[in-house]
Amino acid sequence: MKPGHPVIDVLDFISRNAEQRGETPLSAFSRISDLLPAQVLPVGDADSAGAVDGLVRWSVRGERTQHGKRYLHLEVSARPILICQRCMRPFVYEVESVVPLEVVTHQAALDEDSEIDDPDMDAPDRILAQASQSVLELVEDELILSLPYIPRHDYACVQYDNQETPEGTDKKPSPFAALAALKKQ
Repeated sequence: MKPGHPVIDVLDFISRNAEQRGETPLSAFSRISDLLPAQVLPVGDADSAGAVDGLVRWSVRGERTQHGKRYLHLEVSARPILICQRCMRPFVYEVESVVPLEVVTHQAALDEDSEIDDPDMDAPDRILAQASQSVLELVEDELILSLPYIPRHDYACVQYDNQETPEGTDKKPSPFAALAALKKQ
């Protein structure tokens, strides 16, 4: 935890229905920075139309429900650059995450099954209340969970869309072309 990063007493934060928001450079998150490529798009890249400012916008709000449950509501938005695993080109990935985190005071409560009124709704993730919780650790956790396991463009990549090989490479013959010729005989 670096100096100047927001730290909250979770139970006090919730009891006051407090809220914090901020903007933090993506480079300030060491765990996610290790997972990402350089955060610069090549000049003239199609994805560069959307601004890539390298900032993570976040907010956290405390709430205690009338049923006595405690929540931190976390919102995270960012535009990290990922490498598409189809075409191996960088692209901007939109992260827009809104999650409720149920705060519990005992370790045993983390593993308990939660009763939910709406069967179509997932149970919220739980965290253990801490007297000094780094807000940016929660933000970074959500960023990591929001990234796709296999990054890909939302649309079909150009090289696969047109069934062409990438520029500057020679098209290789299919290893099955000889078998197809034998089959025709």
